[in-house]
Amino acid sequence: ETLDNFIEIILQSGIKTLYVHARKGMLEGLNPKENRNIPPLNYERVYRIKEDFPDIEIILNGGLSDFLEDKNKLKMVDGLMYGRYVCEKPYELTKVDKIFYQSTKETNIETLVMMMEKYLIENQNLGFSGYLIKRHMVNFFKGFSYSKKIRQIIMSDNLNVDEIIRILKKKHLLVA
Repeated sequence: ETLDNFIEIILQSGIKTLYVHARKGMLEGLNPKENRNIPPLNYERVYRIKEDFPDIEIILNGGLSDFLEDKNKLKMVDGLMYGRYVCEKPYELTKVDKIFYQSTKETNIETLVMMMEKYLIENQNLGFSGYLIKRHMVNFFKGFSYSKKIRQIIMSDNLNVDEIIRILKKKHLLVA
């Protein structure tokens, strides 16, 4: 009831989209890590919000980690937000187009390396520090033969963007 009242109030501002976490955050008694695991996920509550407010876009967040299973949740809400799961396993994003959009195009490692190269260069040109650019890339290599070595190389302090790109293009390192 309190959440519905809150939604009614913020809808008066003219918003059209709400991102709703399925887990109720506890303001007292739990630290942030515990808050991510202890309160139960309540997808049904998010689905009821969509039923109660059909004219706004509802994006479900919280605990999503299986694209095939989660696809069914799109029958109840307008979108899904993947957070920690894709930060920890970004290579899984290569499955999204196939699962959600029935794409027959395979995303290969070479294409992903080209995309990472573009990301590195754009962010360097915007003035972002090397660390901020690199820290989002290291988990990409989980599951590859040389993943630990690649992560260590990428995160080394004295490595510049050009050197990272050169390493990423070494195909023998990118064997799953």
